[in-house]
Amino acid sequence: MKYHVNDSCIGCGLCTSTCPEVFSMGDDNKAVAAESVPAGAESSAEDAMNGCPVTAIEKYGCGVSMTAQRKARKSGFSLTGSGRGG
Repeated sequence: MKYHVNDSCIGCGLCTSTCPEVFSMGDDNKAVAAESVPAGAESSAEDAMNGCPVTAIEKYGCGVSMTAQRKARKSGFSLTGSGRGG
């Protein structure tokens, strides 16, 4: 798995305090993700993504980003199935 912080990051620092092994603050005071998730940090990286107040953290490694899947579910759509529903 790999994480990416998109442009909607507000620089709150929640992800860096939840999972400093993966997330840090860049020069622009916005979060950035490491190139890879170290062994043992998978759970805290997932917690950081789920806790992001503006859904700025995206998870890759399974085709469609997990963030896109979460947004679709909240809207009542499925990106992996057919039609509406969950």
